[in-house]
Amino acid sequence: MNINEIIIGYIKVITNFLRYTSWQILVLIFFIYYRKQIPLLIKSIPSRVKKISFNQVSIEFAQKVNDLKQYQSDEKIKESTELNEYLYDPDFEQLVKLRPDFSILSSWQDVETKLRQMGISYYNYKRSSKLAQNTSLTSEQTKLILSLKKLRNKIVHNTDISVSEETALEYRKACFEVLQFLDNIDDNFNSRRNSID
Repeated sequence: MNINEIIIGYIKVITNFLRYTSWQILVLIFFIYYRKQIPLLIKSIPSRVKKISFNQVSIEFAQKVNDLKQYQSDEKIKESTELNEYLYDPDFEQLVKLRPDFSILSSWQDVETKLRQMGISYYNYKRSSKLAQNTSLTSEQTKLILSLKKLRNKIVHNTDISVSEETALEYRKACFEVLQFLDNIDDNFNSRRNSID
């Protein structure tokens, strides 16, 4: 064996080694070079993430439904038998199991129907503030109605949002509270409703 064959053999071994390990070596060099910045990048990821989908459940939407609790106030409603009847209505339970996103629409439809019965055909920020001025509703209650409407609109306009059964039930609980306080508004509301429209 001459020296040229030995050198060619070593070159083949080195090129084969580099061919199969070059990307690993490049990743190692990258991590060594940026070792101080990587922990900072990992810490900043949660603040940059706006929407996460996991197991077909939109965490962002679920968090917004959970945030509705800041506007809910009536402790008696949370333990009432009427709430249980409303939540566990057989038709609603079936809808929640089949399409939880449609159950959000169904729950909002109950609130919308009640508002229309009161003569409010389109509920927006301006009308919510007038409703609070002309009735016994608090600003938190009117904000709850607006928040429910915004969440319903998210479901209608974003087909990527998937809703869990638990989130659908939380949304329905908030709708039930709205229905309860709309039922308890002064009897004089109908005579004053012209000032709201």
